[in-house]
Amino acid sequence: GGRGPRGSEPARMKQIALRTAIAALCWCSVAAAARADATAGVQTKIDGALKGAKSFVVRTQYPAQAYSSTLVYVAPDRSRLAVAIAANTTDVVTIGGTIYSSKNGAPFERAALSPDPNARVAPLGSVKVDAIRADVKIGGVAYGAFETTLPLGTAVTLTCAYDKKSFRLARCVNHDVTRTYESYDDSQNVVEAPANFVEAPKEIKQ
Repeated sequence: GGRGPRGSEPARMKQIALRTAIAALCWCSVAAAARADATAGVQTKIDGALKGAKSFVVRTQYPAQAYSSTLVYVAPDRSRLAVAIAANTTDVVTIGGTIYSSKNGAPFERAALSPDPNARVAPLGSVKVDAIRADVKIGGVAYGAFETTLPLGTAVTLTCAYDKKSFRLARCVNHDVTRTYESYDDSQNVVEAPANFVEAPKEIKQ
């Protein structure tokens, strides 16, 4: 009933260390899978909240790049996006399968939207949930949070906050950029076709 040879102790410790390392690796894999599931779940709910809204307004300010934009969405298929970058402006109105666009104050041009459904996979105003973050407080209220990246001239990383019950986005911010989501389901959100427009030139087929 005595103890085994002394040489077996280092071997036993190696086995324990190996089992611990394997367990840690498995736990990390499980944790990574759980994080991926949580991220996908939040993405689905946030996209669903945007799709389910009757209307909303998204405002983005990026003063360092002289960038600002306002998106007005009215369900099911109306939107207006006005973008200003320094002295350049773009105004795009979408109603059903028709798009009206104007650059730098020029007359609106009307054209048919591409029928490609892949062009409209993401809901208007949606952002990609890159990683879940700890809750943040806005006005003393806890909001869920995640990290996202927006292509605003350059890739910009922001922390977005969303209502933990409705999953409606509230804001996405960093020290340079502020994007706010507001006026959900407000009857004053209206998108109409421009009063004056011209037909966009047809593509010349060879």
